[in-house]
Amino acid sequence: MICPACSARCLVDDGFCHYCHRPLPTGPRRATFVQWGGAIGTIAATALVVAAVHITSAAAIAAALCLSIPFAFAGACLGSLAGWLIGWAVCDH
Repeated sequence: MICPACSARCLVDDGFCHYCHRPLPTGPRRATFVQWGGAIGTIAATALVVAAVHITSAAAIAAALCLSIPFAFAGACLGSLAGWLIGWAVCDH
């Protein structure tokens, strides 16, 4: 973790910076919301495409998986953006 006051490296478990002796921020971080939002968006987009395709053969499964790749990318982008917005509204750091 980087201290927001002096940019010194600190451990996540430290309660204060050992360089400037200021307390380190606690609670959830914006990056956590961005990562979780991207993962949920990817899974939701992939599941949506696979559920929407009528699977009758192995070729249909392969087509659904190939089609789900761009949708998963778009879901990750939108989910990360939503996670960033939630993290911006909820977190202080």
